[in-house]
Amino acid sequence: MAFFKSNENGNFYVFTNCDELLVIKYCINEDGKYGDKELFRLKCNSNPEVAKANHKSDVSETKQNALTSAAMSNCGEYICACDTNNRLHLWKHENLLSIRSLVRKCQKVIFSNSGSNIILADRGGDVFEYPVSKNEDNGNFILGHISLILDIAISKDDKYLATSDRDGKIRISYYPNAYNIRSYCLGHQEFVSSIQFVSLSNEMLISSSGDGTIRLWHVENNSMQTKCVTLHENELLSKFCNIKNSADINKKLDNQLSENLKVHVDTVASYIHMLAP
Repeated sequence: MAFFKSNENGNFYVFTNCDELLVIKYCINEDGKYGDKELFRLKCNSNPEVAKANHKSDVSETKQNALTSAAMSNCGEYICACDTNNRLHLWKHENLLSIRSLVRKCQKVIFSNSGSNIILADRGGDVFEYPVSKNEDNGNFILGHISLILDIAISKDDKYLATSDRDGKIRISYYPNAYNIRSYCLGHQEFVSSIQFVSLSNEMLISSSGDGTIRLWHVENNSMQTKCVTLHENELLSKFCNIKNSADINKKLDNQLSENLKVHVDTVASYIHMLAP
């Protein structure tokens, strides 16, 4: 079962299991604390009426289906999910709005922060944009990589679209005109598996890679702010994720890190915890 924390308010949580989504909505009280919760399930079965309206090609339901990626809009109204039958499902709350066919399997899907568009990277290295308000079958191609795209992220103001690939490259493009490249963030020695924009005093991007490093980038000037060598032992990694300040580094990790590495861990951990809701 995979976990997605999908909206910026932190009151919606989406769990996926095979071809099904479990959505949990927490009501936020006046004091800012979580109150009552609502649960509902979304099933990725094709809807014949919607499929016909959207001119879908027939897909055999006997083929075992599974989700490849899912996302929720920041407003919490829309949920989308892609499956191994090359379909993009869109719901508004519990109501299915559309099922759109894809040319290739989806690698990663997100919403723009405005919630007006779905942005999807497929396994051919191409990125498409689908409007939420229009049930158009064909997406709008916006950019492509030669290599397989592993992750995509969009800045809080929807100005920049970041894509990372199997060759260790991170591309920053202007959005929605993504043919206009802002810069590349180069330095990772292996595939870049995860990227996320961080809104601090300046727009920044955090990335993780198969080379065992976590890096923080200044988006505007394409420079690296800090690099942290990740901890490969599961026990140490678990402890690292719970570090809140420099005192915790000595308390939880003892002498298992060099002084230089402790500085990097403290720096990256501080940025990460600033994002916590």
